[in-house]
Amino acid sequence: MCHGKDISGSVGITQGREVLPGNVKPTNYTVELEPNFETFKYDGTVVIDLEVVEKSTTVTVNLVDIDIKEVYVEYNGSLHSPTDSNHNEETQTVTWTFKKTIPEGTQGNLTIKFQGSLNDNMAGFYRSSYKDEEENTKYMAATQMQPADARRDVESDIGKWTKKIGYPVITVEEHGNTIRLTQNRYLRTADVKPEEDETLWPIFLGLRTSSGVSENLTFKTRETLINLDDSDFYKLNANHTGVYRTLYPPDRLTKLVQAAHLLSTEDRAGLVGDAGALATSGHQNTSSLLDLLLGLKNEKEYIVLSEIASTIGSLEAAWLFEPKEILKSFQKFQKDLFAPLAHEIGWNFKPGDSDILQQLKALTFGMAGYGGDEEVVAAAKEMFKKLADGDLDAINPNIRSRVYHIVLQHSDNDGEKEWDIIRNVYLNGRASDERNVALQCLSGSKNAINIHKTLDMCFNGEVKEQDICRPISGLGSHAAGAEALWAWIQRNWDTLEATADIERFFKDKSRKGFDKKLAQSLDGIRAKAAWVKRDADDVKAWLKANGYIPAEKF
Repeated sequence: MCHGKDISGSVGITQGREVLPGNVKPTNYTVELEPNFETFKYDGTVVIDLEVVEKSTTVTVNLVDIDIKEVYVEYNGSLHSPTDSNHNEETQTVTWTFKKTIPEGTQGNLTIKFQGSLNDNMAGFYRSSYKDEEENTKYMAATQMQPADARRDVESDIGKWTKKIGYPVITVEEHGNTIRLTQNRYLRTADVKPEEDETLWPIFLGLRTSSGVSENLTFKTRETLINLDDSDFYKLNANHTGVYRTLYPPDRLTKLVQAAHLLSTEDRAGLVGDAGALATSGHQNTSSLLDLLLGLKNEKEYIVLSEIASTIGSLEAAWLFEPKEILKSFQKFQKDLFAPLAHEIGWNFKPGDSDILQQLKALTFGMAGYGGDEEVVAAAKEMFKKLADGDLDAINPNIRSRVYHIVLQHSDNDGEKEWDIIRNVYLNGRASDERNVALQCLSGSKNAINIHKTLDMCFNGEVKEQDICRPISGLGSHAAGAEALWAWIQRNWDTLEATADIERFFKDKSRKGFDKKLAQSLDGIRAKAAWVKRDADDVKAWLKANGYIPAEKF
């Protein structure tokens, strides 16, 4: 059934939601839905094949925002209607009671006829509007279906991966040609309690050496020792197929960068991903991460560069409220990493370009432009001017959002003119993808007037409810937008007590439906705050040492 609009008889254990009784087991669902685009209602029927596990007079299913029209159970050739119905809105369940006890082992089916609304909240079975060729508003019904993988028996070792929460970090210590490996649970907040660190995962090490990859090494204990023929070159998690982080000594990271020609593309991307995650959690200094990124400045593979871009984005997000000189230094660093390749491969898209080359051109163009590369910024402004003058094809779709962000960021007039042009694209664009990109990019302006105009659009009905997330999410990417957004929500913002402020605000509010997402967001805030507090001086020192901050600053 539809996500958020469930009629379900499945039985399982899921933290944070009501678990259905196990007296009956569903084996098949047959669903029919008939939408009406005049009334925005739909009629539906679901037939659930059941196996009665325990004799019972009740059947319970999940239900929310649906009006039940008719219910009956059929078994042994007879139809049975319920004598009582109990709908619990809090647990989103309904229980039907039947006069006769249904015997254990009975095979039957439960038929439910119902009616629901085609809402505009982008949840469950909802309506979505579009314009036809005559600019008439039309509607279609859409849903968010989530596939369920077949359940299969797995070996006991694999069971730990599927039944235990989290994944490990392996700490590597070097002693000559011997390496000691220690596994612990990884959390980005680095506050693992002893009782949370009891699982010992079976880890397939995938040890790469100059002789090849050892596929049969498995690590199941807290610690283990591995003797190497030669410690000059080795890497764990070959091709990054294992679900774990690897914490190397800083010198080993340097050696791995120097031996990049011996590593696969996946290996290099994995090194960046691990180093970024471990710097966030405090397992290693951020300067080690920055050394690694700088060492990969000649990288040309999209997968690796995409991981580098993501890591830089995480770093900038954590340092969002730090002095502007620090953020400008990050931009210079970013330009040094991406501009040379952007100039080499260009940003003109040709019919013969492969998909991966198109993605690479778009990525390097955007990152170089965000970093302030003059040639890229000038090219973006030229494309944007042609668009403003009426050339609707002046900007290739691959870089449309990047051009918008670059011109807003590097505008000569605080971006007000550019913002108005992008808004016009949102209102009058030829296709939904053009309009969606424009809407998302409106939040890229750091100008206070533009920020408030973006917020006004979101709440004055100009933006569809299901699309509000596009500009709102973008406001959090820069300090001015984040502050304005939170002020809009709560009318004040204290950067020193932001986490506590958010927790206080939500303490007495109903969080049903987004409690897990809120908890994840709070974890992210704590992790970022701890990261900056822990490594602010380390990052400043690295930026100075590498010429990104003048020595007299700070």
